[in-house]
Amino acid sequence: MNETTRFRDSVIEALDALMDDTGYKRNKRSRSQSWRLKLSRTQSIGMHLSFGMRESAADVSIIPSAWLRDERLLKLEVDSGIRDAKYASEGAQFGRTIKSRGGRNFDCSTEQNPLEIAQSVFDDFRVYGLPYLMRLTDAEFAIQNLKSDVVEDWSVNSRSQRSPAPATSFGC
Repeated sequence: MNETTRFRDSVIEALDALMDDTGYKRNKRSRSQSWRLKLSRTQSIGMHLSFGMRESAADVSIIPSAWLRDERLLKLEVDSGIRDAKYASEGAQFGRTIKSRGGRNFDCSTEQNPLEIAQSVFDDFRVYGLPYLMRLTDAEFAIQNLKSDVVEDWSVNSRSQRSPAPATSFGC
């Protein structure tokens, strides 16, 4: 295992303790980089970390994102053909990078303390990701965001991910 991979794994392990204390769980068997909290029978929220690693420079970039998965929307996506049923267990309906919500990405060196990096990522998630996710659990808020012409308002990362919003609430 190289130095950047060890650093990544150390950050993930340190975040496990922080996220676990607040009820978020990570599937460790699948080596997931996502933490999930089930809010209700149909909704889960969480955080995912994307890593960019340059082993030769001992550099690691961490891009945290916050996401909402709603099983009711998932069923509508599958029924309408937007999402293939075979891949329905993967991903979330809404999500944005925490940087897009006011936080930041993390450019690190493997010389830095993984515990401190994990704490910083966790703090950004609490300050910027969680308030956004709590708003996203409101279906009308999510629909209005999808209709917006302002990119920063969208509850997805790109125009290609937006589907025409229904004229009325989808029964949440």
